[in-house]
Amino acid sequence: MERHPLGSQAIIPMNGAEYLVAVAPPGVFDPERIRVFLAGAAQGVNYRRGVWPHPLIALHRTGDFLVVDRKGDGENCDVVDLELVIRVAATPGRLDEVT
Repeated sequence: MERHPLGSQAIIPMNGAEYLVAVAPPGVFDPERIRVFLAGAAQGVNYRRGVWPHPLIALHRTGDFLVVDRKGDGENCDVVDLELVIRVAATPGRLDEVT
Protein backbone atom coordinates (compact mmCIF):
# COMPACT_ATOMS: atom_id res chain seq x y z
CA MET A 1 0.00 0.00 0.00
CA GLU A 2 1.16 3.55 -0.58
CA ARG A 3 -0.01 7.04 0.23
CA HIS A 4 0.69 10.52 -1.05
CA PRO A 5 0.75 12.83 1.99
CA LEU A 6 1.29 16.05 0.02
CA GLY A 7 -1.34 15.82 -2.70
CA SER A 8 -4.15 13.87 -4.31
CA GLN A 9 -3.74 11.33 -7.11
CA ALA A 10 -6.13 10.74 -10.02
CA ILE A 11 -6.38 7.43 -11.91
CA ILE A 12 -8.07 7.26 -15.33
CA PRO A 13 -8.46 3.96 -17.24
CA MET A 14 -7.39 4.32 -20.88
CA ASN A 15 -8.24 1.00 -22.55
CA GLY A 16 -11.55 -0.12 -21.09
CA ALA A 17 -10.35 -2.54 -18.41
CA GLU A 18 -12.35 -2.93 -15.22
CA TYR A 19 -10.15 -2.76 -12.14
CA LEU A 20 -10.16 -3.13 -8.38
CA VAL A 21 -9.65 -0.18 -6.07
CA ALA A 22 -8.28 -1.23 -2.67
CA VAL A 23 -7.97 1.63 -0.17
CA ALA A 24 -7.57 2.38 3.52
CA PRO A 25 -8.38 5.74 5.15
CA PRO A 26 -5.79 8.45 5.88
CA GLY A 27 -3.75 8.36 9.07
CA VAL A 28 -1.80 5.49 10.55
CA PHE A 29 -2.14 2.51 8.17
CA ASP A 30 -4.57 -0.10 9.51
CA PRO A 31 -4.94 -3.24 7.34
CA GLU A 32 -8.27 -4.00 9.05
CA ARG A 33 -9.71 -0.88 7.39
CA ILE A 34 -8.88 -1.82 3.79
CA ARG A 35 -11.95 -1.79 1.55
CA VAL A 36 -12.10 -3.03 -2.05
CA PHE A 37 -14.35 -1.64 -4.78
CA LEU A 38 -14.97 -2.59 -8.39
CA ALA A 39 -14.30 0.30 -10.78
CA GLY A 40 -15.91 0.28 -14.21
CA ALA A 41 -13.93 0.36 -17.43
CA ALA A 42 -14.76 4.05 -17.96
CA GLN A 43 -14.65 5.13 -14.30
CA GLY A 44 -11.75 7.12 -12.90
CA VAL A 45 -10.94 7.63 -9.24
CA ASN A 46 -9.29 10.43 -7.32
CA TYR A 47 -7.54 9.50 -4.09
CA ARG A 48 -7.52 12.42 -1.70
CA ARG A 49 -4.31 13.36 0.04
CA GLY A 50 -3.22 10.78 2.62
CA VAL A 51 -5.47 7.89 1.51
CA TRP A 52 -3.71 4.48 1.34
CA PRO A 53 -4.38 2.89 -2.10
CA HIS A 54 -3.03 -0.42 -3.33
CA PRO A 55 -1.39 -0.37 -6.79
CA LEU A 56 -3.92 -0.89 -9.57
CA ILE A 57 -5.33 -4.36 -10.22
CA ALA A 58 -6.79 -4.62 -13.74
CA LEU A 59 -9.31 -7.40 -14.39
CA HIS A 60 -9.79 -9.60 -17.47
CA ARG A 61 -6.89 -8.03 -19.40
CA THR A 62 -3.89 -5.75 -19.13
CA GLY A 63 -4.95 -2.25 -18.12
CA ASP A 64 -3.47 1.05 -19.26
CA PHE A 65 -4.03 3.97 -16.88
CA LEU A 66 -3.29 7.68 -16.86
CA VAL A 67 -2.03 8.71 -13.43
CA VAL A 68 -2.13 12.39 -12.47
CA ASP A 69 0.09 13.09 -9.48
CA ARG A 70 1.62 16.03 -7.67
CA LYS A 71 4.94 17.46 -8.79
CA GLY A 72 7.03 19.49 -6.38
CA ASP A 73 9.44 19.44 -3.50
CA GLY A 74 9.17 17.02 -0.61
CA GLU A 75 8.67 13.29 -0.25
CA ASN A 76 5.20 12.44 -1.53
CA CYS A 77 5.10 8.65 -1.37
CA ASP A 78 5.01 6.49 1.75
CA VAL A 79 4.95 2.71 1.24
CA VAL A 80 4.01 -0.16 3.57
CA ASP A 81 4.16 -3.85 2.71
CA LEU A 82 1.08 -5.97 3.34
CA GLU A 83 1.60 -8.95 5.58
CA LEU A 84 -1.79 -10.44 4.80
CA VAL A 85 -3.75 -11.85 1.90
CA ILE A 86 -6.87 -9.96 0.84
CA ARG A 87 -9.68 -12.16 -0.41
CA VAL A 88 -12.61 -10.58 -2.20
CA ALA A 89 -15.89 -12.42 -2.75
CA ALA A 90 -18.11 -10.94 -5.44
CA THR A 91 -21.78 -11.47 -6.15
CA PRO A 92 -23.47 -10.30 -9.36
CA GLY A 93 -23.88 -6.53 -9.32
CA ARG A 94 -22.11 -6.11 -5.98
CA LEU A 95 -18.66 -6.45 -4.48
CA ASP A 96 -18.81 -7.88 -0.98
CA GLU A 97 -16.72 -6.85 2.01
CA VAL A 98 -13.06 -7.69 2.23
CA THR A 99 -12.23 -10.72 4.39
